[in-house]
Amino acid sequence: VPADAAVISEAADPAHPAFAATTVDNDPAQAVTDHGTHTGGIVASGDATYPGVAPGIDRLIGSGGSAFALGVDTDLGPGAADPAETLSVSFGGPAAADGEDNPADVLTSVFGVGQALAAGNENTDGTPTVGNIGRNVLTVAGFNDVGTLASGDDVVLGSSSRGPTPGGRKKPDLTAPAGAVVAPSAAWASPPANPDFTAMTGTSMAAPHVAGAMTLLEGAGITDPMAQRAILINSARPWDGAATGLAGWAPPQVGWRPEVGWGELDLAAALAGRGNHMLGAVAAGEASYYAATVPAGSRATLAYELRGYFVGFPDPGTQTFAYTQSNLDLRQYEADGTEVPPAPAPPHGGGPDAIDPNDTVEQVRAPAGGPHQVIYKVEAASTVEGAAAEPFAIAAAEPLTALVPPVAVPTGATADPAGPVRCSEPVAIRASLRNDSADLAATEASVAIEPPAGVELVAGDPEQAVSGGELAPAETSAPHSWTVRATSDGPKQVRIAGSGSGFGTELRREATVTVDADCSPPGTRIDAAPGDPTSDPVPRLRFSGSGGASGFECARDGGAYAPCASPLELPGLAEGAHRVAVRAVDAAGNRDPSPASASFTVDRSVRGPGLRVASARLGAGGRRAGSVRIRTGEPAV
Repeated sequence: VPADAAVISEAADPAHPAFAATTVDNDPAQAVTDHGTHTGGIVASGDATYPGVAPGIDRLIGSGGSAFALGVDTDLGPGAADPAETLSVSFGGPAAADGEDNPADVLTSVFGVGQALAAGNENTDGTPTVGNIGRNVLTVAGFNDVGTLASGDDVVLGSSSRGPTPGGRKKPDLTAPAGAVVAPSAAWASPPANPDFTAMTGTSMAAPHVAGAMTLLEGAGITDPMAQRAILINSARPWDGAATGLAGWAPPQVGWRPEVGWGELDLAAALAGRGNHMLGAVAAGEASYYAATVPAGSRATLAYELRGYFVGFPDPGTQTFAYTQSNLDLRQYEADGTEVPPAPAPPHGGGPDAIDPNDTVEQVRAPAGGPHQVIYKVEAASTVEGAAAEPFAIAAAEPLTALVPPVAVPTGATADPAGPVRCSEPVAIRASLRNDSADLAATEASVAIEPPAGVELVAGDPEQAVSGGELAPAETSAPHSWTVRATSDGPKQVRIAGSGSGFGTELRREATVTVDADCSPPGTRIDAAPGDPTSDPVPRLRFSGSGGASGFECARDGGAYAPCASPLELPGLAEGAHRVAVRAVDAAGNRDPSPASASFTVDRSVRGPGLRVASARLGAGGRRAGSVRIRTGEPAV
């Protein structure tokens, strides 16, 4: 088995014949103990008569703490050369408060190591005394198999600590053999008084059973501890043993119970169904979807983690380390969209099996009859701190198919006119809605316009139903339209929001379209005008603009404005008074409300200095034949 396991706070005897096929790597600071040899043997014994759960693993590590097991060098020396992927912890006491195991949980979320921890042996009267209650680990209670392979005569170990936790969470997670478990003894080399194998009782023996199962999954390529938790919990055998020690219920088990968790470890079922799981991640307010065809009463299990993160995420730097637990919900639906309601919370104090914000494990069951085509939904019903999306694992009784969420995405959003517009000028906004899922319809589909400050809606309902309220898989709706107008200067981002429901979860996406408003008119200036009076047959007017002027309009003698350019030539003016008005125009169509003007009089009787040009030609006899005189009516320029 290409995986490594460690027993924490103890060490196994590397010379024991049961470990001949496995390398035992012990922390030099940790002494070999009989307890450590026994628990290590439950994980990795290769003996034919008393085999461990995972015989033939690469390494069994005995470690005084998690640092050596995880290959971390300390002042006491180097860590293990080949770090463990799975930890078995047999020591601990009743939990005083939820949250006390957060640092242990971070070992899993940071190092990716699976952990199985003993629930404890503190029970006397059924009062909750469970210990090792980390959210990212498997807490293991104990039962006695009374020496038979059948489960019907199994008995809950009387001393096995009961749940729930002080904060009302569902711990333990599983129950495993813990009564008179036979495994290697550290005193094996002193026969005949000390046999090679001895029996021990307690949840210390239950934890390595589960650690061994996690190690086998690791060796099979299932390396994510969330997936290991989901698979082992989902495949657990519902308790069908004796009713002895059960408080307020009788077999067969349905749902989590304080004495046995989610059921008995069933390694054969776990390995057979190990392919029926998927890993995913879901952002706040979003959902992931999975389809399966499952038999009646079959289970699906969601597992996720408490995470450690830096408060300033995603900004770099030295920051405060904090713990966070998102709230992921697991829901189940028939193929027609009808929800299979989760079971109500029993009176045991551990909360419901699903839709419980207190736990990092949730479980649902298929209804009677069947087989059923069902859809599982994993929804982030809270914010997700310190990460873009919350990772999770989901396991089911049959193979899962991931479905694309029915996200309704605005597409083809346009503004007409597309360029700069005047304040109060109508702008037509258009957009369609596209369902990005080829698997699921988006129900309650709608598209809405959300104008920012400086833009007001003139026409069209702000929110409009799309395709009759249901957008079929891969469908793009007909365009929807609105009319807006700007009320202040500058580019404005008008938001188009698409919304659709995926089995009760609103999935929203946005697009933006720009309305670029220019509400300030340009200015106009006359730079040069004809003299007053003027006798010029073609008077000229020069002008310029400011404030984004891109063109001009001119009006002559009170007539209509028409496009013009500088210099403006004015041929054919009759004698008398004239007035030319000029106004600048910008790209948005704003016009100068105070046009500039030039007034002048055309008077061609006005004469300036004369200019005489004479030419002559000689006629017969040398006489001048003729002459030409030209005189201007304007001063020389």
